[in-house]
Amino acid sequence: MLGPRPYIEVKEILNSIPIREHQVFLKLTYATMGRVGEIVRGKYKKNPPISSDDLEIDEKRLTISVLTEKVYKHRRVLISRKNESWLTEPIIAFSKELPGELFPYSTRWGEKVFEKYFDSQKIHSLRAWRATHLLQGKVTGKPLPFQVVRRMGGWTDTAALSKLYDFSVIEDYEDLILGGNKDDAIEGLG
Repeated sequence: MLGPRPYIEVKEILNSIPIREHQVFLKLTYATMGRVGEIVRGKYKKNPPISSDDLEIDEKRLTISVLTEKVYKHRRVLISRKNESWLTEPIIAFSKELPGELFPYSTRWGEKVFEKYFDSQKIHSLRAWRATHLLQGKVTGKPLPFQVVRRMGGWTDTAALSKLYDFSVIEDYEDLILGGNKDDAIEGLG
């Protein structure tokens, strides 16, 4: 896998998708760091697709409960409605208009939707890009600690997250190193 696409580029591509169902599916997959089988019908364990019941909405946040495909446990992903309204508001609107299962399709459908808008990449790239954007602080303005990203993404340990998905560079932590306190810098580095 190549390095991640920049946060702003992913945002622009996702916002430009003309077919609403495709746009919301890819935004939901990106936002949750989801494996395709966690958003649509699972291929192996037959996970049910994400449903409108899996979304908790309040004025500040959208919390999504994702049934993790590999360990078959729920994980919760928190998204700020203020900082990422470009993600949360289309997902919320779509879920209100379509109660129940949001994407009752196969994993192959999800892969084809992704391939339509992202050339020569795999849908799993959305997971890697989101993890990297969170670790770099591109989403919140401050790097999220490894443990938070690990839990939200459903990784059982930090080894895979660090080895396969962290494309951050030391400059991503410059504010923490030069201006923040020591504990924040260490926590941000994982």
